[in-house]
Amino acid sequence: MTTPLNPFTIDELRATSRHLVRELGFMGEDFAGTNLSPSAVHALIEIEQGRVTARDLAVTLRLEKSSVSRMLCKLIASGDVREVASEDDARTKLLSLTPAGLERVGAIHAFARRRVSDALGRLQPGQDRTVLEGIRPMQRPFRPRSTRPYRARSSCFKGIARVSSRG
Repeated sequence: MTTPLNPFTIDELRATSRHLVRELGFMGEDFAGTNLSPSAVHALIEIEQGRVTARDLAVTLRLEKSSVSRMLCKLIASGDVREVASEDDARTKLLSLTPAGLERVGAIHAFARRRVSDALGRLQPGQDRTVLEGIRPMQRPFRPRSTRPYRARSSCFKGIARVSSRG
């Protein structure tokens, strides 16, 4: 049985979360200091971890497979991401960052670290740990949702031609 929650606490947490997202630079046209969408920035960070497939991204980022396909096509066309057939199963495409993608992710990490460091630097000594210990339990109740298996298109560049021909 769960304990009833105070509606004020819920509303305050929501308002604080929105404020943090805006102030840390994770909204608008220059998400994380880039010209990329939030989902693309998150995808690059996940791909950096290694052995990631499009299906993995769909689950982790909680996006529809069509959205992931379009996003990956753009990231491949921009030269940030490449896909190679898995040695275990040639039908499975593993994603990795190109040298340009590694550079871009490095800049994303540097931007985010600066923003968070600037914010934490304005707190009293020790409050940085209090913030972390307060936020960390919030992620535990969330679990990745299950999705149907992702089937990659044979070529991203077919999709890019379709998308770009729409104007």
